Amino acid sequence: MVLAPGLMEAKGYAAPEVERVAARARLLCEQMVDAPQLASVLRILFGYYVNSGELQTTHEIAGQMVSLTDRQNDAVFLPHAHYGRGLVSYFLGDFVSARDHTQQALALYDPHRVLGLHSIENPQVGSLGFLAWALWFLGYPDEAIRKIEQALALSRELPRAYDRTFVVAFAAWLHQICGQSQAAQSHAETAIVLSDEYGFPFWLSVGTILRGWALSERGKSEEGIAQILEGIASHQATGAKTAESWSYALLAEVYERAGRLEEGLQALTRALEIMHSTGEGFYEAEVHRLKGELLLKQDPSEARICLQRAIDVARKQGAKSPELRATTSLARLLAREGRRDEAHSTLAEIYNWFTEGFDTPDLKDAKALLDELAT
Repeated sequence: MVLAPGLMEAKGYAAPEVERVAARARLLCEQMVDAPQLASVLRILFGYYVNSGELQTTHEIAGQMVSLTDRQNDAVFLPHAHYGRGLVSYFLGDFVSARDHTQQALALYDPHRVLGLHSIENPQVGSLGFLAWALWFLGYPDEAIRKIEQALALSRELPRAYDRTFVVAFAAWLHQICGQSQAAQSHAETAIVLSDEYGFPFWLSVGTILRGWALSERGKSEEGIAQILEGIASHQATGAKTAESWSYALLAEVYERAGRLEEGLQALTRALEIMHSTGEGFYEAEVHRLKGELLLKQDPSEARICLQRAIDVARKQGAKSPELRATTSLARLLAREGRRDEAHSTLAEIYNWFTEGFDTPDLKDAKALLDELAT
């Protein structure tokens, strides 16, 4: 239990050394009756499996964590259990469950209680981070930014460099999905500096990917591609597989910006393969939307199928922000085909759902298109 968190920091969550230590600790617990350390060991196993792409196994472990801590009435570990359940729900694309469990973790967390060496990251800042991401997908971008700002403020008061690195990487990731390249790059570079200084290879890889995307957004596509490819290779070297669909989707987006459409489509094919093999669903709607955007220049009818698939996935997940993006893309295609009234009504329906975020790039883009279609 002492070795595992240190190995996660130094080697990455999904390093084989972590699995060996966690599996040995679990075996020892199973030889005891109601071992009090079992919750901690499950938390370590959870960290390994969620990052190695075994999301269904992770979901089962998260359920065991909640059941065990409820049964043992363990107030210290219960926030960790709900945080874990929220985390895996997010990666599976169940944003409502992710929101609910992270909110429960925050409500249960008591900062005055002593946490053991079992924890690699503070569950309070972790819950705030995943809650922020879930809120963006569910259509509350302003609230998402407020939560990540709260996490950043809290992390500055925590003693561990790992928590600070973890949160600035989360902030960079949130600003990326919000389409805010300057803020994403600033936080990504902070995460890179901290990871270099303290030796956190996992967050170094994430920061590098995000910096690559931000550079591309600011006109440096070729440099951005090189950074993302470097980040993906570093991420894979830690043994991590979860969120690879997102990495390849970002790569495809940057390839498109550089005019390298075939390579962009290949990256999206890889993203779809990863989602199929791991069950990862949080970026599924965006992958289909990006594929539709790339196909617009080659096969508009196939592009329409991809954009409609993106909308269908987003609606099934209750993911209003990806639904808005995909619908905006579809409305542009309909307008090009002379179906302006249909484009306007289709886009107006999802746009009018929103109650906040009107200064964000997505809603400004949708509003500009609605105004254009209304003339």
